[in-house]
Amino acid sequence: MIGSISSKYFPQQISDFISNVHRIKNEISNENKPSFSLNELEFTNEHFGKNQIERKGKTTITRVHGIVVNALARELKENGTAVGNDCNRDLFIYERKQIKTLFEIKAGSSTQEIYTAVGQLLIYSIPIKSKVDLVMVIPDPITKAVLTKLSKLGINVLYYSWNKDKPVFEHLNRYF
Repeated sequence: MIGSISSKYFPQQISDFISNVHRIKNEISNENKPSFSLNELEFTNEHFGKNQIERKGKTTITRVHGIVVNALARELKENGTAVGNDCNRDLFIYERKQIKTLFEIKAGSSTQEIYTAVGQLLIYSIPIKSKVDLVMVIPDPITKAVLTKLSKLGINVLYYSWNKDKPVFEHLNRYF
């Protein structure tokens, strides 16, 4: 299933599906290429949409994470920034085959999502040998006390909001 035709995200879901078909065809034609290499950094669109799971009745999960990741990558690319991702890292900026900025995107700003983002940023930055900027991307403002603690860990926060079903990033120009 690509998406629900009545979903406000359906056009983006179709675009994502087409991008994934293109990516898969390229992978098949380049079977011997590794999927992630510092020599060939690239960005692969994230999935998004709704899933239904059976758990004491039917539950619908709306996935917007992929929409936010894809929109952020698109905006950075439009401003001439080289971006990539891999199975662990949502998104990163790179220059001369070196990861410079690592983004961890969350669909919410709950305590659990913040803790998860902190852990992911810290763990996934360990293999990066050069200095890397760590950026948590969340939709809702957090307290100054939390911002201070994140700053001590070397983590910046990039906020986004929704405008006509599309994420809009505040002060994104810091990363161009």
